[in-house]
Amino acid sequence: MLTLRSKNNKAVFKAINFKIAVKSTFVSVLTSYKLINVGGIMKRKFTLIELLVVVAIIGILASFLLPALGKARKRSQSTVCKSNTKQLGTAMFMYQGDADGYFIHYNGMQSGWHTWKWQLAQYVNDTSSSTWWNHQYTQVFACPEYLNQNNSRQGIAYSSIELGGAPFGGIVRPAKLTEITNASDTLMLGDSTTDYTYVDNMLLPPYNPWGIDNVSLGRHEYKSNIQWVDGHISSESQVSLLSGGNGDVTYYWLVEK
Repeated sequence: MLTLRSKNNKAVFKAINFKIAVKSTFVSVLTSYKLINVGGIMKRKFTLIELLVVVAIIGILASFLLPALGKARKRSQSTVCKSNTKQLGTAMFMYQGDADGYFIHYNGMQSGWHTWKWQLAQYVNDTSSSTWWNHQYTQVFACPEYLNQNNSRQGIAYSSIELGGAPFGGIVRPAKLTEITNASDTLMLGDSTTDYTYVDNMLLPPYNPWGIDNVSLGRHEYKSNIQWVDGHISSESQVSLLSGGNGDVTYYWLVEK
């Protein structure tokens, strides 16, 4: 019995000490913070120092969150660019179905450097009331991260020399789908160069008559979105595109490998 009573006394003492601790903490809170009486209810009144501390904490949290939000925004833009490029790739395959398997000619309807877009516009835009010289291309032709967009240059380019039959590579007509020897390694559409040039809607190989380094450095975290002839799309760095194959830096552009 004595042992039981001793244990009970210890429990009672602990309970009393806990109540005293809670009471003293409550009293300290009441004495350390300013309270105001609003309609008979005591409400806490924040001091200037407390508000400054809260603002400082919010600022610190924002400094952590903003970079993450920026990266999320860029990933979202890259996703939109991929989606647009994929749609244009699908339009290209539809064009081939109507053109006996040929790719779009680099000069198409003689409408300048953006004629390939006019050909694809027949499948993705309403062209019933426009012509190649006044058609307003929609955002499906655009990369959201491409700066200084205008109607003919929107950031997505076409491999117009090898596939489009530009004469600079020794080809005098557009390539035919059945002529592609390795479709999964042959690029068709993708991010154009970031520089604003008159050929920035042409996905040029390392060789070209203008001597322009037109392989994009990569707008999407240093990578470019590429639509390949076999239909798949991927993000590639400039280094990986120029690494080539079989000792040829133009490997990914070539019709015959």
